[in-house]
Amino acid sequence: MKVKILSVGHAGFLLKTEDVNILIDPWFYPAFFNTWFPYPNNRFMEDVLLNEKIDYLYLSHEHEDHFDKKFLSKFDKDVKIICAKFPSPILTNELQKLGFKNLIHLNHGETFNINDKIKCKMFLDNSHSEDSALLIDFDGFTFLDMNDCQMNLKLIPKVDIMTCQYSNASWFPQCYNYDKKTMKTKISELNDILKQKLVDKVKHSSPRYFIPSASPCVFLNPDMFHLIEGDTTFLKWRDDYWPTSVDSFFKETFPNIHIVELTAGNSAEVDEKSIINKKTIFEPISELVDISSYSELRKNEWDVDFVGNIDIEKLNTYFKNLMSDNLELVLCLKKNKRFIISSDDKNYLIKLNHRIDEVVKEVDSDFYEKTKINYKIEIPSMILEKILSYESDWETALLSMKIKLTRKDDVYDSDLFILLRSGHKPTQTKRYVSLSKKIDDVEMINKGGYKFNKYCPHAGEDLSEVDIVDNCITCPRHHWKWDLNTGKCIRGGNINLTME
Repeated sequence: MKVKILSVGHAGFLLKTEDVNILIDPWFYPAFFNTWFPYPNNRFMEDVLLNEKIDYLYLSHEHEDHFDKKFLSKFDKDVKIICAKFPSPILTNELQKLGFKNLIHLNHGETFNINDKIKCKMFLDNSHSEDSALLIDFDGFTFLDMNDCQMNLKLIPKVDIMTCQYSNASWFPQCYNYDKKTMKTKISELNDILKQKLVDKVKHSSPRYFIPSASPCVFLNPDMFHLIEGDTTFLKWRDDYWPTSVDSFFKETFPNIHIVELTAGNSAEVDEKSIINKKTIFEPISELVDISSYSELRKNEWDVDFVGNIDIEKLNTYFKNLMSDNLELVLCLKKNKRFIISSDDKNYLIKLNHRIDEVVKEVDSDFYEKTKINYKIEIPSMILEKILSYESDWETALLSMKIKLTRKDDVYDSDLFILLRSGHKPTQTKRYVSLSKKIDDVEMINKGGYKFNKYCPHAGEDLSEVDIVDNCITCPRHHWKWDLNTGKCIRGGNINLTME
């Protein structure tokens, strides 16, 4: 079967056969409070897709660089949409609000036959996160779109073509108030972790071809240029879609895997299970050779007023409801967990205690420095206002890179941030509680003379296949590390293993 793979930019692809066209994760318009933009510029591909016959649209998850509401609002509402059957209904609700009716929900491991020669299989992220990957079998030629999904490594299938994220799309460490030296060290460590994650995925999939996707985004507001320039950022704007340093590393590690680099408008043709032709199909209307040109072109989109109005009563009501909706997690928090929210010129003390009525109190600007409170969150009032009115959420706010975090103890507080980032999806926080073994039914494994959690207590990764090195294990997902002699987490976080 002949298949044409057309890149539409970032993590987006159009897969074309003689009978069926499948579109994956198109993204054109700014995401996360108008801060993220696709790089390279791919807006010229929008009309191409709107004028193309699309039979199926696969949307992997709800993050705005994969779920572009503005573009989807223009799209044919009769298209058949393939999406994962997530525990929470948020993605489904958003699609229905946009007017889409033909939704095909697939459970983890479930197969859907598009026709007698083309079938697809769904894989879900194995943690509390709601993300997915899709395996498409074109009459024996297999294409795996993993994008951002973190699958159990043992479940990654062997395929002909694999495409996945190779760069980081996280707010850590850039949202933290680290000094330049510390930031550089953190980013260097993170880049090493990203390379290892890429190696783990590719090694288990053993593809003949690898297509890099979900490249670093770009920030076009000049106030945010520091996030994409210099040696203290992993979100660095590059002249290359697939950086030379990553290319060299990949080729050295996997000399027998062919890299197929596709930027927006480029295509590759598959025939007899081999890629036989790669070419540029659609040229951009204007080549943006530098970030200043791109920034000027999109000024009306990134020039956002981040000032809003904060009502302390709304803030109090919001956190009371957040705790009520996620009581199982809140009951696991340390007694009287507190943190500071700073917005514009006001500071608020938040007490995560579901037994009291007033959980928010306005405090002086130096309150944080005078106390032992660990976390301080600085957030623009407009973004906070959107969160309080349930028009947005903390994860979107963090990914906007408009939030600044300060912590006295440089250890990630998983409980607090799961509550904030996933509290609008109580099904996720309940899964987190289960996976982090804060309930009694802890599943254990025996390995190398030790008995410990089968699943990572941070994000649920299966630890049964990890190697024991120097009496320690390292999670393949976020690379937290534990000493098996004590169960103590010695790198990454503050959750220990259960040992027997």
